[in-house]
Amino acid sequence: MPNTSRAGQARPRPRRRRRRNMAPVYLLLAVLMLAVVVILSLTVLFKAKNIEVEGLSRYTVEEVLQTAGLTGDENLLRLDEEKIEQTLCATLLYIESVEVRAQLPATLHITVQEAEPFAALADTGFYWVVSKTGKVLEKSQGYDQPAGTALLIGALPPEKSLEEYAAALEIPRIRFVDERTQAAFTEIVSTVDEMQLGRITAIRAADYIDLAFVLEDRVKVLLGNSVDLDYKLKFVRTILQEQVGEGQLAVINARESGHVSLRTTGVTQEEIYLE
Repeated sequence: MPNTSRAGQARPRPRRRRRRNMAPVYLLLAVLMLAVVVILSLTVLFKAKNIEVEGLSRYTVEEVLQTAGLTGDENLLRLDEEKIEQTLCATLLYIESVEVRAQLPATLHITVQEAEPFAALADTGFYWVVSKTGKVLEKSQGYDQPAGTALLIGALPPEKSLEEYAAALEIPRIRFVDERTQAAFTEIVSTVDEMQLGRITAIRAADYIDLAFVLEDRVKVLLGNSVDLDYKLKFVRTILQEQVGEGQLAVINARESGHVSLRTTGVTQEEIYLE
């Protein structure tokens, strides 16, 4: 019989199964999962269930939440913190500044710094009561200066009504003739505070070349222009500490940088008033 074996003939190779490329599928699943997470985060999750408000004495927590339009159902990731801050400062005028901070997963912190009445600017039949930053806090009706405020001379009233400012979510402020005068006013008020010179009871800021203020209704300080204000006020502090007695009427002339004079003899209460 013939030999039917095929010696040396190669055996057929088994076919390999092709593996499908699953990377696009995995990528699609990842994208879908990410979309689900984002949707849940912006809708269901991270609600402002706990709202903490600090720093209030004049307003209630309910007034703050109602003004800001907060109900506790807001999503922390979608909150416009800057708009909340602007709304509160523009609407509740005795709020000087606000810090809104979200803390995941469910807490919203609102820290309020309330304004203190500092000065009163006379207008026709009423006074504008302002803080040390120049923010308008209220209109005080009547011809009597509000108690505990400094008389502000030379500044300009706000351009619009308080209602118009609130509707536009703008903060009402008094105005000055120019930015240099405004900067001088701010520097005088802050420096007097820092140096603890006493309570300002009147301040003149009609322009930056004839600045002046009164301390405790008894010491008039003439500063002249706005050059070297910090330097001038350091001299004023030295004179107050070393040469002006408690309850004594005095006029301190610091118009010239590097030279400050003091006069106490013959000073009357009428002379202390600013015009």
